[in-house]
Amino acid sequence: MPGKRPLSAKLAALSTDSEWRRAREASRRDFLKGFRELCDEFIYVKHLVIGNSIMHATDDMTDASFLEWKTVPDYWTGSQLIRAKINADGSVTQRVLIDEPNGIIRDPSLSVDAKYVVVSKRSSMEKDNYHLWRFDLDTGKLTQLTFEPTLPRQLVPGQKTDFPLVCSDTEPCVLPDGSIIFQSTRVCHSVDCWPLPTTNLYRCDPDGSNIRRIGFDQIQTFYPQLMEDGRVCYTRWEYQDRSASGSQQLYAMEPDGSRQMGFFGNNSEWPFSYIHCRSIPGSDKMISLISGHHVAQKGKVVRFDPTEGDDFENQTFDPAKSLYGINTNDVVKHYPGKKMVISWTQWDNQAAPCVTNVPALYYFAGSSMDNRPGVVPTRHPRDYHYNVYDMYSQFGPQWAYPFALSEDRILVSYMPEGCRLYRGSYSSRFGVYAVDASGRRELLAFDWRNHCMQPVALRARPRVARRKIKKLDYTKGFGTLYVQDVYYGAAVKGLKRGEVKKLRVLALEYRPVHNGWNWQYGTHSTEGKIGTPIAVGNGAYDVKHVLGEADVEADGSCMFECPARTPVYFQLIDKDGHCVQTMRSWATLMPGEANSCIGCHEHPNDAAPIKRTIASGKPPQKLQSPIPGRPRHPYLERLEKEGPLASLENWMGLNRPMKTPVDEILLSGIPADERGDGFGFVKDVQPIFDRLMRECPDKVKALGLDLTDTPADLPPSDDKSMRSYSRAYLQFTDNGKCDDNVNFAHGMSSVPFKPPKSFGSIRSKRYHEIAPLLTDAERRALAMFIDLCIPYCSAYTERHTWDAWHQQRYLYTYDKRIFSYWLELDEIRRSLGMSSLPLTGFVPNVTEPRKQKRWDE
Repeated sequence: MPGKRPLSAKLAALSTDSEWRRAREASRRDFLKGFRELCDEFIYVKHLVIGNSIMHATDDMTDASFLEWKTVPDYWTGSQLIRAKINADGSVTQRVLIDEPNGIIRDPSLSVDAKYVVVSKRSSMEKDNYHLWRFDLDTGKLTQLTFEPTLPRQLVPGQKTDFPLVCSDTEPCVLPDGSIIFQSTRVCHSVDCWPLPTTNLYRCDPDGSNIRRIGFDQIQTFYPQLMEDGRVCYTRWEYQDRSASGSQQLYAMEPDGSRQMGFFGNNSEWPFSYIHCRSIPGSDKMISLISGHHVAQKGKVVRFDPTEGDDFENQTFDPAKSLYGINTNDVVKHYPGKKMVISWTQWDNQAAPCVTNVPALYYFAGSSMDNRPGVVPTRHPRDYHYNVYDMYSQFGPQWAYPFALSEDRILVSYMPEGCRLYRGSYSSRFGVYAVDASGRRELLAFDWRNHCMQPVALRARPRVARRKIKKLDYTKGFGTLYVQDVYYGAAVKGLKRGEVKKLRVLALEYRPVHNGWNWQYGTHSTEGKIGTPIAVGNGAYDVKHVLGEADVEADGSCMFECPARTPVYFQLIDKDGHCVQTMRSWATLMPGEANSCIGCHEHPNDAAPIKRTIASGKPPQKLQSPIPGRPRHPYLERLEKEGPLASLENWMGLNRPMKTPVDEILLSGIPADERGDGFGFVKDVQPIFDRLMRECPDKVKALGLDLTDTPADLPPSDDKSMRSYSRAYLQFTDNGKCDDNVNFAHGMSSVPFKPPKSFGSIRSKRYHEIAPLLTDAERRALAMFIDLCIPYCSAYTERHTWDAWHQQRYLYTYDKRIFSYWLELDEIRRSLGMSSLPLTGFVPNVTEPRKQKRWDE
């Protein structure tokens, strides 16, 4: 416009205005003075944006079946660990501590006394993997702490070469005693939905020795951080009988791995992910990012007080309280020459929040979606479309790795320009900023050639609680769980006292690799993908083991022994063997641990009233078979008679080698009862249908079902599953659609609580039609099949159609898993003065398979 100077001209004039410059320098000096009083030095790392492909896939293993990092925009190497000092005049001086020109440095964790930092580092993407390194800040000495173990060929008869346990160690968290909790792929199992390795939590001594697994989780757990109260907070990604996209919530545990429990937002559909969570010094409050699922590790900064959270009880399914409309149209999926219609049911409905704000959660420092300054309540999205949830927080200014100096001041990686595409390419770079609660900020570090990430204040933490770390007794194979009252809590509202007779304990077994997949459909009209599927359609993700049941006392109390180091979940069972409520998560006990809960998803801030219960006056129960006439689970029998250290089979638990060698299972057909100890249709339900076909064929015919155990054509959703399903299975389950005929808490159902009796055998029409033809034991087995989300396989190797390459891939990872378990067992036995055990189940001379050309190969 005439008479108006362009902005560039104004900025140019300001840059030469000495008075303005002096005022600006004074303003910066005054602003940073408050930061310098809290801490005048910090360290940070220059590296790429972690998780460019997907937030959780950050390890990029050299032996991963699919080298996804090669296909990701803006994936580069070159990294530095930097020490920076904020000077009194507002300037910042910097010094390079570690330089990796062809590698990546990440995840700096400062010791409590601020004497050294532990990082994860690799020197090459092609020839090296991430491992933990210690850098002494006074001397500059750099020491490698963790390594990739190698199995000498002499330990395996017939093995021709040494066998490396290729693994990745990331995200160290240094504890007050110097020991380290970190993530590792040593678990040797795959992400459910993608051909990538999973990480779980491990713990090691300060020098990297005595590596012990403390996480037994389905998929990734990540970013463990030491809290002010001495516990460790971390994010856990869940896939257990509910939508995986909305389940990356916060957990906390004791530093020895005990008392692993939900910490914040565990029953919320939104936000999809809490990441980069840390304690605020001298406060009960926490600072974190909220983000999507298929995104890089960035988003918006939030502050929350866990003591004010309600664990999102108000998101229990309640159509009357739904705030927003939901599309209930059928989902139509087109395939080459095919069409598939997925019907919407009321149980796919989102459990909309009763309030527009999420309790206890506040945007911090102007990071809200509309960039309002200050600390403001978070707002639930007003659109239920999946992409709104998944992409939420990915546009506009971007934040990563907030580090709180106080409730009002943080160091943070920040990109004010935002990014054009939600996962890159990045038109700008993240810099390190000092930011206060109002949103005022000053740039501390920036480099156009690389992102400045993961700032950590260089100061000691004398006030952090030093919790006693127990030395675990690995000779104990069990722990004890106590429930004070199964009728107490948000998840059991509506159940009448006396309805629950048993508490069923189920355990999860995880897939070694991703061989084949199926598509699942559900909430938000979206789809999910399950690798090495053990069920059709929307069925169970993982092989499930029915460990047994315990009696629920008249007052609702229950106490029982439960295998340690085993992921378990629970179901409440009525007198007829029907599940009336299920836990769509899992719990884990460490050896000898005694843990308890008040009820079923009680408010996280509830304190148990002091009262004596019937169960507390009795010894813990031993789990018993839920089906009359059937033996107890063999895992329980082995642990009770021999203990966990007696054999590699006992130590591996549900992941043990098969009775028949794995290579024989893969290469030849064997009887169903040799395939595994899990619960599955072929082993546990088909014999029931075989009897019906023999003894009452006319009644079966009247049901309109073909219950024969003959191969069937795969539905479009499962035509890449590499699994041979039977006619009986596909017809009885309606191809896994989850409808009125067979209803279950399916794998794409919403994250918040489902009401009691809203799913399962108790609501399945087809079950009630066929139940009159069955014995009591058969009825309970069929009900269990539905209540376990229709698992077809009792083991991942059952009725597969893998080619030679997929078999090699399975055997290679299986060998890695066996070696990893054996190595830990051998170290524990030696520490106790026991002799080594043979490495059983290892298949010799299996080499690393070729890489996948595509993710969907």
